[in-house]
Amino acid sequence: MVPFTIPRKVSLWKELKGVDGLPDFRVQKISKMVDLGGKIAVLWEEYEYTQYCKEVRIWCAEVSLERRDGDEIWGKVEWLDYLLIVPLPEVDDITSASFDALAASV
Repeated sequence: MVPFTIPRKVSLWKELKGVDGLPDFRVQKISKMVDLGGKIAVLWEEYEYTQYCKEVRIWCAEVSLERRDGDEIWGKVEWLDYLLIVPLPEVDDITSASFDALAASV
């Protein structure tokens, strides 16, 4: 048996604790994350359907990060709001519509 060490910095997904108010991205949302130098911005979309309107809202959250107890990472939602509302085209199958974000300043 050969002894080995695991590098201190390993690229792993970990649960971010303390981010109350954000949706659970693991099960329902497609999101994009951006490094803001010690903070992260998370962008995602939500579809709204009513009998009068169909639209997609582009949301953004700014989250500050803090390391606790060794390898736990905690976040605090500092800002959360939607950036844009896009009316959806009248289509039977929503998968035929696509949207791309160009840029966002936070």
